[in-house]
Amino acid sequence: MAIGGIIWEAIQRLGIDQPVSSTTVIGVAFIGVVINGITAFFFFHDRHKDINIQGAFLHMLLDALVSVGVIFAGLFIFWKSWFWIDPIISLVIAAVILISSWRLFKESLNLMLLAVPTSIDIEKLKLNLLENTEVIDIHDLHIWPISTRETALSVHITVNSESYNDSLTEKISESIKRNHDIFHVTIQLEPSNRKTNCETNC
Repeated sequence: MAIGGIIWEAIQRLGIDQPVSSTTVIGVAFIGVVINGITAFFFFHDRHKDINIQGAFLHMLLDALVSVGVIFAGLFIFWKSWFWIDPIISLVIAAVILISSWRLFKESLNLMLLAVPTSIDIEKLKLNLLENTEVIDIHDLHIWPISTRETALSVHITVNSESYNDSLTEKISESIKRNHDIFHVTIQLEPSNRKTNCETNC
């Protein structure tokens, strides 16, 4: 909605040479660059650990870049009296915001729907599980976010009878946590010679 508002206002002003106070624009935008740039710097280190921090970092960084664009437009207005550059810069800013925030939007949507986080490569995870010589098959694999920082996994793994023990469970669990950034892991081992209810009772 915000991007749509910026685009709409910019298009309306494309054919109108509306006077702009360039010195005021440049001064206010410069303050915005300093404040937003410093704030973004504080969020920079932890931006990949939490989607909320990533959102705050992206918001501050984009605000700083927007202010840079405003300074650029203000300088040209002051120098050349090109008032048309103001809506052009607005369109550029709208495009930058849309492209930069799209990935964050998808991750936020996945979190709300309890979908697999975009940072998790399911196919790679399956291949890593099957690389264990004890593993015969995997099924009922489920991955979902439980917070902005934590992801959970549950899976049933068929193994050969000799490997049906707790040590294998711990080994696979640690491998998942280490290689895929998933810290809540539930594994159900199933021996390959396990009989179904029908095989037992029929």
